[in-house]
Amino acid sequence: GGGGGGGKSSGDVVAKAYHNINAYLQTSVVDEVVNRHSSEVKKPDLVHKLIGMPPKKFKEYPVMIRDNSHLYSNTLFYGIEYDLVIFDLLIFIMWDLIFMDVFIAALLCYITSHALIELRCTWGGNNIARKTLVDERFLV
Repeated sequence: GGGGGGGKSSGDVVAKAYHNINAYLQTSVVDEVVNRHSSEVKKPDLVHKLIGMPPKKFKEYPVMIRDNSHLYSNTLFYGIEYDLVIFDLLIFIMWDLIFMDVFIAALLCYITSHALIELRCTWGGNNIARKTLVDERFLV
């Protein structure tokens, strides 16, 4: 069967929510900041620090909250540099063992590393955009 009675599929609901959130962000946040240069960056209060809840009172202009706990940067490569160096060394050793040539191993290690970074940027951005229902253009 087709999932039963003529209701909307989950894909339709997600697509509608995605469209509504993007429209809201574009008209209420981005246009406001660009046109009127009105935004406020405030320090997180106790409630936000404890449970990550956004401010209760909405103002006429966008309010940004400073990310002192690095919640956004935790989704990036920050903090795992040591692991990445070890991974690159292992990739280099693998290519060196296969080809028995340091230059080829270094070149393939470079290519492999940049290919993985490109995959992470592409798939990671798509994944974050899909799960948060925010258009990729809003991701920094």
